[in-house]
Amino acid sequence: MTQTLDPASTKYGDLIARAVRICNDALVMDRNGHVSQRDESDPNVFWINNRHASRSTLTAADIVPFDIRAGQRVGEGIEAPSEWDIHR
Repeated sequence: MTQTLDPASTKYGDLIARAVRICNDALVMDRNGHVSQRDESDPNVFWINNRHASRSTLTAADIVPFDIRAGQRVGEGIEAPSEWDIHR
């Protein structure tokens, strides 16, 4: 599994948060939208905004790692959205 699973210390947190805010500002995404990215060092993990985060104020801290095989968030904290299956 990925060595570093803290979104603030990876490129994924900021990248996904910016993508969601851009899509939200452009009215491409509403409160239900998500952006995800596979972890290049572990293809079994993807990063996605958590299920409670506001799209307009999303930060790297709101991005969570998700284990595809286990079907659950990696580590403790707010869960990934229930639509995770679509993102895999």
